[in-house]
Amino acid sequence: MPGGQWQAVYGDLDHVPVYAKAGAIVPLSGENGWGSLENPAALDIHIFAGADNEFVLFEDDGIGGEFRIGQGVLHGKYGEGVIMQMEGAGDRAKVEVNFPGVGAKWLMVGYANLQAVD
Repeated sequence: MPGGQWQAVYGDLDHVPVYAKAGAIVPLSGENGWGSLENPAALDIHIFAGADNEFVLFEDDGIGGEFRIGQGVLHGKYGEGVIMQMEGAGDRAKVEVNFPGVGAKWLMVGYANLQAVD
C-alpha cells in the first residue's frame, strides 16, 4: 500500500489489523496475558519484506537494565565512550566500552561508576 493515503478499516477487538512498513521486524510473545511480567517461552518473529532492517532483542532481567549496547557512557578516567558488548548481570556485569582516542576497555559495572550519556 503506497503511503500518503487514508484507509477506512473496520473490525472488532478479536481481529485488529496491523500495518507494518517495508522491512519492519515485529516480535510477538503470544498468550502471556494483559500486563504480564513473565518472559515468554517462545517468540514469533514477523519480518516484512521490501527493505533491509535490523533489531536488537533486549531481555530485561528485572535487576539491572541501566545500560544497553550502543549507549553512550561517561567514565571518570577515560571520558565518553559507547558500550559495544555486555556480559553478565547486575553489579557483576561487564561492559566493553569503546573510548575514542583510548580504545576499547572491559569494565565491571559495579566498580566503574559509569554514567549514562543518552
